[in-house]
Amino acid sequence: MFAVAEDLKLGFRKIYKNIKLSVVVILSLGIGIGANSAVFSLAEAILFKSLPVVHPEQLLILHWVSKDTPSREIAISMSGRVDHDNAGRLTMSAFSYPFFKALREQNDVLSGALAFAPAHATVIFDGRVELAAGELVSGSYFSELGVRPLAGRLLVESDANADSARVLVISSNYWVREFGRSPSAVGKVINIDKVPYTIAGIAPAGFHGIQTGQVPDFWLPLTEAPDAEVSGIQFPRGQSLSNSPGMWWLQTIVRAKPGVSAEQVTNELERVYIQHLLSAAGASLKAENLPRISVSSGARGLETLRQRLAVPLRLLAVGMVLVLLAACFNVAVLLLARSTARGREIGVRLALGASRQRVISQLMNETISLTVMGGLLELLSVTGLPISFFFSSPRDKRRLTWKCISVRQP
Repeated sequence: MFAVAEDLKLGFRKIYKNIKLSVVVILSLGIGIGANSAVFSLAEAILFKSLPVVHPEQLLILHWVSKDTPSREIAISMSGRVDHDNAGRLTMSAFSYPFFKALREQNDVLSGALAFAPAHATVIFDGRVELAAGELVSGSYFSELGVRPLAGRLLVESDANADSARVLVISSNYWVREFGRSPSAVGKVINIDKVPYTIAGIAPAGFHGIQTGQVPDFWLPLTEAPDAEVSGIQFPRGQSLSNSPGMWWLQTIVRAKPGVSAEQVTNELERVYIQHLLSAAGASLKAENLPRISVSSGARGLETLRQRLAVPLRLLAVGMVLVLLAACFNVAVLLLARSTARGREIGVRLALGASRQRVISQLMNETISLTVMGGLLELLSVTGLPISFFFSSPRDKRRLTWKCISVRQP
């Protein structure tokens, strides 16, 4: 143990003596490790991380698929973006509110269902005006996901009633940004497109909804007659969500009962889906010409962003690995050159009686010290802790640490 301490002491003395070479080595390792950490953290969050909800493996995302362009009657009744799956078929994940209500009655294979739609609105609070992104969600949204509030309460079924008070839930990011973590945020009134809403609660930190890569600022209840400015959907005059089977705009996710397979859910919902399409588009259409229902795993949320970024992220990850290998190769060459220049020093130590094992141990300790410093540099870049932290007073150190933790918390 004493020999290791002496080797470390001598190693730090050598690092300080060759400060220029040491700085190059530390920066090379810090940049290489930091770049890989950032890229692989992003890839893990987008490609592999499951939603922070209860039993995400039971969630299924609904789609419709069609070999050809839907008939004119069906095409008119649908709004939104139509994509193509891997087989070249047309697919879309938007459904109508009446179909969502019909889904919730399928208790044989489903334990619940939820619906949501993106919403963009102008938020006015405390004299400040800003554009914010949020979601219109069904009353079962938070309860089906098993999300618990950070403060206050989350939306429930009764909030969707027409005679209920207008309430909303804000995200933890919005709470930190606009309210500075103040506990008094719950109960305050903010204006969403000139409509007053009372903050009922705050979503937990780390929960950003179902759409990967999206960070909503608020969640509004999906009522029978949502504000047109918020929803972005122009309903026909005199109609609402309940009697608008032709408005296909809601993302729908269901939770399968334990032990029920995705195939069983698909077969059961197919019947409900075809009946709903025939009633919405006209009984003259033949069932075999209608789009079919399809499900995909909802454990990691919607696949839109993931499918778009999967290939670029994999290529970027491979590139970062090559960068790290290049950095390690450069460091190895630099250390080998320094060891060659220290040949006389090593020869003198061997002549004075130092064992070969002791010399190798000293060189390894110097290399490990440089590697640890490079890792610490990467850690500082991730946490955002400034270098001046180490030269600050104890009081300033506590303040800087708390500030960095507060900023970095999701």
